[in-house]
Amino acid sequence: MADSPVALPSVEALLAQPGLGLKWVPDAALPEGALSRSAPWVHSSDLPDPAPFLVEGVVLLTTGTQFENAPEAAWSEYVARLVAAGVAALGFGTEVIRDGIPEPLIAACSGAGLPLFEVPFQTPFIAVARANAEAVTALAFARRSWALGAQRAIAAAALQSGGLAPTVQELSRQMQAWVGLFDVAGTLAHESLPRGTRPSDTEALEGRARALLARQSRAASVVHLDGQAYTLQTVGRGNALRGVLAVAVERLDHEAQGVMNSVVAMVGLASEQDAALVSSRLSLRSGLLRLLLAGEDELAQAVAGELDGLPREPVVVARGRSLSTGAEAVAAWISSLPERTSRALFLARDGEDVVLVAQREAAEEGLEELRRRFGGSWGVSLAGGYAELPEIGAQALAALERGSGELTSFSDVVKLDLISSVADEHARTAARAALRPLLAHDERHGTALLPTLACWLRHDGRHEDTARELGVHRHTIRARLKTAEHVGGYALDTFPVRAELWAALRLAGLDEAGQASGERRA
Repeated sequence: MADSPVALPSVEALLAQPGLGLKWVPDAALPEGALSRSAPWVHSSDLPDPAPFLVEGVVLLTTGTQFENAPEAAWSEYVARLVAAGVAALGFGTEVIRDGIPEPLIAACSGAGLPLFEVPFQTPFIAVARANAEAVTALAFARRSWALGAQRAIAAAALQSGGLAPTVQELSRQMQAWVGLFDVAGTLAHESLPRGTRPSDTEALEGRARALLARQSRAASVVHLDGQAYTLQTVGRGNALRGVLAVAVERLDHEAQGVMNSVVAMVGLASEQDAALVSSRLSLRSGLLRLLLAGEDELAQAVAGELDGLPREPVVVARGRSLSTGAEAVAAWISSLPERTSRALFLARDGEDVVLVAQREAAEEGLEELRRRFGGSWGVSLAGGYAELPEIGAQALAALERGSGELTSFSDVVKLDLISSVADEHARTAARAALRPLLAHDERHGTALLPTLACWLRHDGRHEDTARELGVHRHTIRARLKTAEHVGGYALDTFPVRAELWAALRLAGLDEAGQASGERRA
């Protein structure tokens, strides 16, 4: 994956210009890449110190007039000033003042790593400058022609069926590099691999894309991953970003940047249109969900049949909250899945929550991917049919509100403990009121009526087991229970009263505490 080509000739290309007769001095030792440096300008000067008048990358030509009768050290100082000024190469015009290139200059250039070449007497300096200027113009024209052709090809690809994938593939072909498009959640949605990419880079690029999207403003950056550079640019308006476009190049010249900007604009427009469609479909599905939750499953299925249909029964309902992005992004991801998978996942919105109705076979995998991409907390119902959707929808809500982790199943919340599942402050207040007569009697008289009642109910009304646990005689248990009936006005020989008292003990948190208290008093 190479960098994007730059519309400037190199030092090596200048030396290869036909008709100039420029001769490279092979004795000079050069660092790697010295001859491939861009050469935007050619300038001539015989000043002893031309550095203040030079620009980065210039090729300097001189006849050496400034070194008449100069000490040998002057050559090294001269070359050092040129290197500090960013000179790309030095050309020495021979047969003007000197017959050849002076040895001190060759040694100085070799020591500093500055390319040195000979300009023969018959080649005017102006001819070298003109040849380089013409090469710059030719390359710039070629780059502009490439950019126009690339934009036409990309625009044609954007009109093809298949969404954004053809656009990404054509940009990759034009740039001759890997191109990836990340969705609004920062997940790689499309990519083109003309030369491949390391699988390890995808996760790191997704993290960088999410960081750019989190800024909620248009941005671009370059990231280096183990020697490979990637240029990333956000897609969409600042307050409504739709994704990130990444290209495996580090430097983009003006023309290449223009091509990338046009792709960003096209992808942004297409994403805006897709987002509007996704939002409309989400609103319609949210209306269908309200019908299902209201028990109008026949009407909802009839309407859904005119659209994409509903997942096949049995289904599971999952309710999500505090996701990293909005419901539209989740719906867009589902719509991007293969048709068979997307039809098994029905997403809607209910207030601030998102609600997923999933075919039972696809629920586990779909939820795992949703959590990985969008985070949040999720509550999941038991499986059921559409006629049961109001009930299983309530199960998902109960699991979400009572769960403590990222994913809570209704079966984990209930576990046949209906008393705990309905506990709230009102229920606990009512429970304490029902038990207050026994609590007050125990406090005033130092008895253990309430702990004894709790232990007896825990042992299903068996006197012997209760007496054994509390360490008293079974007649003592009978006497305490008679007193409890009198004090509280309970009929302990009836199941409804026993059930209500047990519920009250559980809600008040005295079913186990009462046991310990009873043991102490006994």
